[in-house]
Amino acid sequence: MRLWKKILLSSVIGLGIGILTVLGQGVLPGSWNWLANSGTVWLIPAFFVGALGSKKLQSAILSIINLIGMVTGYYFYAMLIQNVPHSIYFILV
Repeated sequence: MRLWKKILLSSVIGLGIGILTVLGQGVLPGSWNWLANSGTVWLIPAFFVGALGSKKLQSAILSIINLIGMVTGYYFYAMLIQNVPHSIYFILV
């Protein structure tokens, strides 16, 4: 697979998982809500996306792109679709 396809796939998966996390927090009932709030939900896809890399550096970069996509998808959906106010400074930190 070409590098640009790996980067695109990493970004799309990240955005999707970020949006699914926001949706899961609102949909999952009671004690199942921990699943959407768990850091593992974001680490597992980043691990598998990193496995697409042919070298260690490429794997690390793909995982970082994936995690940035998750944060972007999470806050993009929360701010624009659900109208939840968030500080841009807080997001960047």
